[in-house]
Amino acid sequence: MSLFRNAASILLTSFVSIPIALAANVIVTRTLSVSDRGVLQLLTTTAAAVVLFASLGWPMASLYRIKRMGSRPGQVMSAGLLATGLTSLVGLLVVSFVVFGGRPLALDALPPVLLIVGLASVPFQLYLRLLSYIAKGIDRMDLRNISVFAMGAGRLMAIGAAALLVPGSLMLILSLTLASTLVITLITLTVMIRLTGLERRIERVELRESFHFGVQNYAQSLAGQLHEQIDILMMGFLLAVPDDVAYYGIAVGILAQLKLVPESMALALFPRLAGATAKEAGAVAARVCRHGVAWVFLSGVGVAITAPFVVPFVFGEAYSRSLTPLFILLPAMLMLTTYRVLSRYFTALGLQRVTITSQVFSVAANVGLNLVLIPRFGIDGAAVSSLVSYSLETIVLGAVFLRQSGSSFRETFVPRPIADGAFYIDKLRALSRRVRRRTS
Repeated sequence: MSLFRNAASILLTSFVSIPIALAANVIVTRTLSVSDRGVLQLLTTTAAAVVLFASLGWPMASLYRIKRMGSRPGQVMSAGLLATGLTSLVGLLVVSFVVFGGRPLALDALPPVLLIVGLASVPFQLYLRLLSYIAKGIDRMDLRNISVFAMGAGRLMAIGAAALLVPGSLMLILSLTLASTLVITLITLTVMIRLTGLERRIERVELRESFHFGVQNYAQSLAGQLHEQIDILMMGFLLAVPDDVAYYGIAVGILAQLKLVPESMALALFPRLAGATAKEAGAVAARVCRHGVAWVFLSGVGVAITAPFVVPFVFGEAYSRSLTPLFILLPAMLMLTTYRVLSRYFTALGLQRVTITSQVFSVAANVGLNLVLIPRFGIDGAAVSSLVSYSLETIVLGAVFLRQSGSSFRETFVPRPIADGAFYIDKLRALSRRVRRRTS
């Protein structure tokens, strides 16, 4: 599949998933107390952080081995399943520490069984993450998209069922969501194994090279993803009540939709860059980044205009408190999405040290600012910390990209309404012709 078709398929899945995710969040917000909504946000974020910590970069390595090194999909699948089984044990150890030793202050009063159920999905999420990257490696982006859609739909059904059976029960929401994740993981695993097959003998070179690439990419992926989640995690430790986490979570959830188009482009970008020369990769990354900047800017303007009316109407008047951090984070999302696109360029060329260096400095700045600003200004301080740190890492990485790729500032960051618009029109026309040929 081409970059445009991959991006378009991911984008379509994301657009379909938006109303599903919105419906699930509205049900949760309307049925749970603000405090329980904050607890759910903390548990979800903690589970995602544990998944990142335990993955060791193996999913990205699996895609890299298939696309760039030509490894057999069955060999990569076998090695990945073995490695993910081991990393799942690491994840469960981290979960045990969170439950019994290092839980955040905002979760201190919760019974251990609630924490266990809330974090028990970590192994299943690890396997889904692996299978998603292998699907991209064998050019079956459709399977990745179906899995993403199924996860969203399953979560909505679980939350809806919990709201009907026992309204306001956080435990039931967590339990049914866990069951849904388990079922989807097993189905996805079965389908993927049928496609790739399994090899009984796992070659040592496959394990060694996957581990080597994964560890190199691990620090970059861990730092990048944790940078997006560290503010919520730190609020859990620094704030005694989870209410503010609920307000902040609504703001972050709304702004996450701004990443829809550039994230779709970035997901489709890595397989393309992994098989390209350095010059080709630079030109493609610059074009995708420029398009992403335009999409996020236009989306941000729309959010700024509608949010003051939509947020209290949809989520309730209490969540008007989410508006201040939302407006602070708007420019931060522009920086973040730009960074996420450009980082794929360096990863595909094996230059992870560039992104790792920029992330180390920006994450350190984020943590330091959060320690100072969250106790004094709460969620508004967390939003300011994110804005400063995202800007820092994007400026650093952008400067290195321009020097490394030879692309100009205008080619990379300044939208071209006429030329870029014509590009999308041509691609959509070509896609329409292919669809008509298949249906005729």
